[in-house]
Amino acid sequence: MKEDVIKVLKVKPHEHPEVYMLKNTLEAMQEAVGGYIDIVGLDDNVCILLNDEGKLIGLEGNRRIGSDI
Repeated sequence: MKEDVIKVLKVKPHEHPEVYMLKNTLEAMQEAVGGYIDIVGLDDNVCILLNDEGKLIGLEGNRRIGSDI
C-alpha cells in the first residue's frame, strides 16, 4: 500500500540532515530535488532521491556514496 506522506532526511550541501515529511507523489519529489528525479536503492528500506541531471547542470556535489558523489 502506497503511503500518502513519507518521512525523509533532506540533505543539503554543507548542512546537517533534517527530518522532512514529503508527499509521496512524483510532483512533490521533483519539487524537492529541483528537477527530474532518480532513485538509488541502498538496501530494502533506504533509498536516495536525487536530481537526475544534477551533474549535467552543475549542481554542487553533496555526499559521497561509494565511489560517486
